[in-house]
Amino acid sequence: GSPALTDKGLYNMLMLSGNQLKCLQLEETEITGLSLPQVTLLWIQSLILRDCQNLTIQGLCNFIRMTGKSIKFLDLAGASLKIKSDKLSGCVFHLPQLKVLHLFDCKNLTSADFCEILRIFGPTLKTLILGETYRCGKTLSKMPKLL
Repeated sequence: GSPALTDKGLYNMLMLSGNQLKCLQLEETEITGLSLPQVTLLWIQSLILRDCQNLTIQGLCNFIRMTGKSIKFLDLAGASLKIKSDKLSGCVFHLPQLKVLHLFDCKNLTSADFCEILRIFGPTLKTLILGETYRCGKTLSKMPKLL
């Protein structure tokens, strides 16, 4: 990735790429997602935010708002998101085509967060990658059936 890429730089790049871009890979960048432009990128099918240490929940909501209807692959592996179920519920997540959700090494993910993620994303998922999510799983046996 390009660590120096910012939200404004991303906007400029997206305006140059047009609607041909199918995969947006922002791995290991300084992207927060907080000041993303009010654009719609419905042709993006893969959104890779792996190891984006500055990505916030609101920033993730903004990315989903921009790309949501077409996303089939969402990679948040290694992102240091502090997902709070109440904040996540406040976002409008609608990913009707999401098939793969990659959460490997999301060490801040709790069981409650995981339940909320499954409630939101579960109906369409075919693959869920969870390794190294240390805080997740302690109370999953009590979780209602979601899938």
